[in-house]
Amino acid sequence: MTERKRAEEAAHNSLRLLQNTMEQFPTLVAFKDRENGFLDVNPAVERALEQPKDKNLGRTIYDFIPKAAADVLSQREVGVMESRRAVQVEEVTPLPGGTLYHLNTNSR
Repeated sequence: MTERKRAEEAAHNSLRLLQNTMEQFPTLVAFKDRENGFLDVNPAVERALEQPKDKNLGRTIYDFIPKAAADVLSQREVGVMESRRAVQVEEVTPLPGGTLYHLNTNSR
């Protein structure tokens, strides 16, 4: 087996592990781009936003919750990206699926 083939297989296995973990994780997990658009979400996010994954991708939290609440989340996410440091805070977020009381962890 070539070195390139081994590297491709390792990358594929890592991606599969990440996807499987996200699918089974009971809390909300979302990956976003620099414009805060959803790149990937797990089933917990789908339930909270009452939308299947394909309806969430590319959209932002502003598409789902009141602007004031989205502003708070968005400002924190921008701060994390700029500082490149993880932040963990207790939050209350109104979502289509009901109010979410949670510990929000953002990281770069």
